[in-house]
Amino acid sequence: MEGKVSGVRYGYVVNNIDDTGADRIAVRLIPEDNSTPYNEDLEVDAIPLLPKMFRVIPKIGEGVFVFLATSNDGYSQRHYIGPVVSQAHRMYYEPAQQGGDAYQRGGKKDFDVNPYINEEAYGAYPSLDDIAIVGRKNCDIIIKNDDIRIRAGVKLVDDYETYKVSFNRQSPAYIKLKHHSDALDGDTKSTAAVVADKIMLLSNKSVEPDVNTVDSDDLLTDEEMNKVIQDAYRLPYGEKLVKLLKTMINVFCTHTHDYSCLPPNAAFIEEIRAASNEPLEQEKLLSDTIRIN
Repeated sequence: MEGKVSGVRYGYVVNNIDDTGADRIAVRLIPEDNSTPYNEDLEVDAIPLLPKMFRVIPKIGEGVFVFLATSNDGYSQRHYIGPVVSQAHRMYYEPAQQGGDAYQRGGKKDFDVNPYINEEAYGAYPSLDDIAIVGRKNCDIIIKNDDIRIRAGVKLVDDYETYKVSFNRQSPAYIKLKHHSDALDGDTKSTAAVVADKIMLLSNKSVEPDVNTVDSDDLLTDEEMNKVIQDAYRLPYGEKLVKLLKTMINVFCTHTHDYSCLPPNAAFIEEIRAASNEPLEQEKLLSDTIRIN
């Protein structure tokens, strides 16, 4: 095999469970591993090339690039980088022989239509000038020239079999930090925006309502989130609260009594009642989308 074995090979993952927790995987290479039956696991010995700070474990069946310690020895120490994903709309899972090999000359599959030209998916993918960390399904971190975005749910995958993707225009969640070249509102140079259907500002030390914010798997489970939505306190609208307080202070300071020991004049009672009816009686003073504990 000397002189015929490339130092960089393309193979597919047959095992990704490393009992040592070292993130090694087993990769089947052809022809070296032909003698090992397909229903038996190969040795988990391919070492990740990415440092632990950037952890991606390929799924079984996905393709990876294998770097051999000795270029003319297909049995030498293997290092891997991957998974090899052909195009942006195939991030969730792409079998090695059904897309990941599109990069290879003589691969079994050609590239799909360019996903970036799909108008329905515009905004779901990073732009060409962006630096990005892209998750498997619908989460990513986008670094642009002047802002950074942590996003969840911006990409809707309608069908994992056909890889049809569209941009979520109804309910994305994201944090956007931006430094503005041209100041907003006269002197605002930096902004931080948190956007979601429901926004929760929670403290680990708060006891009312009692919420578990340190679940070892989800940090905050859906069950706990439902508890927050139902039981946590709603934030008031500041301007409406100030308007009501100003009206109350004015009435208290200027009200008169028709005679000694009688209630305040009816005109003042109606004024305070009118001022408080909508924000207090109808609870229009409170936000329905922001919860605190």
